Amino acid sequence: MGAGMGLKSRIIGALILTIAMATSAAAAPKSIITRPDWAKRPTGDEMAAAYPQRAMDEGKAGRAVLNCNVKADGSLVDCKAINATPKGYGFDEAAIALSQTFLMKPKTIDGQAVDGGTVFIPLVFAFPEDRLGDNAAVLTRIGTSATPTATDKTFPCFDGLGECQPHAFVWAEQPAATLTRKILGQDAPTTGITFVVCTVGVDGSLQGCSFGGDQLSPKARGIVEATLPQLRAPAKTDDGLETSLQTIAVPFEWDKIAEWPTVRRP
Repeated sequence: MGAGMGLKSRIIGALILTIAMATSAAAAPKSIITRPDWAKRPTGDEMAAAYPQRAMDEGKAGRAVLNCNVKADGSLVDCKAINATPKGYGFDEAAIALSQTFLMKPKTIDGQAVDGGTVFIPLVFAFPEDRLGDNAAVLTRIGTSATPTATDKTFPCFDGLGECQPHAFVWAEQPAATLTRKILGQDAPTTGITFVVCTVGVDGSLQGCSFGGDQLSPKARGIVEATLPQLRAPAKTDDGLETSLQTIAVPFEWDKIAEWPTVRRP
């Protein structure tokens, strides 16, 4: 998803984890723990490591429900994955792998830890939107003497003439994970930033692009030039601005790109 450069926070490589209970306390048997008190849950990196490779390549999100027994020390054992969807992408195996990253606060009776029964843990795997072209923004000039309000977010225009305001948008077309890895290759830059400023054509293509930033090596420029034909702007930005013939800025922050779960190299 595109956003104003540096103005819309993103968590790179983090995946969404939703943990809830599948049954209510009133209806559940006593052996089922309906309100677990977690001492530890999977981190974003652990979720990224468990994400099925095929689902990662194809940009598939998924879900599964873990059904585990809880030991006296709060660890989960004898876990089974049920209701994994979509089928055939490995979200059931991913859920089982993540079961080792959970730890419940032990239940006690008279100060002694006791086995905690059974717990159901619904997991939602949300594909990380880490793609070349992320954080792009359509820019509109607001003049040399504009005074932004508290809600306006502006910065000096790239040509040094006045202030520009970014408009977030979602690309109509953007390289998927497999193509992203192919474009980046094995020796992409890992430091600095390259940005391009282009004009949006009537068909959404990026035209008349100029380069900027502190990373302008041949490798960086080659990656950017290979990416631009794969990007197509939507007809309008999120706030309704027509993009045709507007200016668009696309940043490539190489240190962050190197850490994306979709492209991280061994």
